[in-house]
Amino acid sequence: TTQMQYQDPLEPMSNEEFVSQLAQFSSLEQLQGISSDMESSYMVDVSMNNAAMVNLLGQQVVAKTDTFHYDGSGDQTIHFDSDGTADSAQITITDSEGSVVYSGAMGALADGEGSWTWNGLSTDGNTAEPAGDYTFSISATTDAGATVDVTPLVVGTITTMDYSSGSPSPEIDGV
Repeated sequence: TTQMQYQDPLEPMSNEEFVSQLAQFSSLEQLQGISSDMESSYMVDVSMNNAAMVNLLGQQVVAKTDTFHYDGSGDQTIHFDSDGTADSAQITITDSEGSVVYSGAMGALADGEGSWTWNGLSTDGNTAEPAGDYTFSISATTDAGATVDVTPLVVGTITTMDYSSGSPSPEIDGV
């Protein structure tokens, strides 16, 4: 209607142009309806996903992460997945501030999932403190000097589910 209001009366719009624009308006209205329907469908999918994630509470899982929670005493089992057999491996453990707590040899690694037990001592032999989140990295090589990729893992029970970011984020034994 705005276009018709400012139309030059000496050069009126042809019937074909007018019908074409009406068809475009109709198409636009339909697309807006489809967009609204898609948004509603997305919200239903998100709700179903969030509800399904609750079923994971209490389940034992394996997840890719280089972070683990250390309670400040005793041994800590560190999990990983090696993409091949390594003749030697080195592990580095850092605290939440990024300081290296422990660095040492792990020995040979077999292909596939494995674990290594950290005794909770720093490289200098003192007890690692304080309790909290630590990260680790593993570098592994063959005798020929080829690098073997090692993926850090955490194995544990999903204890809580955090929805504050808008999507479910499971917590596994404090991580």
